[in-house]
Amino acid sequence: MNKYQNALNEIMNCAGCLGCTCENVDLLQEIVDKATAKKVIALPKKEYGYTHECPNCEKLVGTIVMSKNNEFSPYIEEDCYCPSCGQALDWSEEE
Repeated sequence: MNKYQNALNEIMNCAGCLGCTCENVDLLQEIVDKATAKKVIALPKKEYGYTHECPNCEKLVGTIVMSKNNEFSPYIEEDCYCPSCGQALDWSEEE
């Protein structure tokens, strides 16, 4: 559990005394979920040069970067967040 989830759990424990509505708590949970990195999904084959997609919105992720001498040998730079939905991304290989 990350620090954002811990903070939300504390708010939820006091929700009644703070006057928080379930709608507000749900919105906060959505923000916490977006800030918690999820593993990118490897594509079975390259799609327009991309190799992974977002686990949340399934859009292609990563930034295609050309080599320094502009030869056609692009590589994928691992983005920290999905540019489409804002989901934090985890590019690690471990399960």
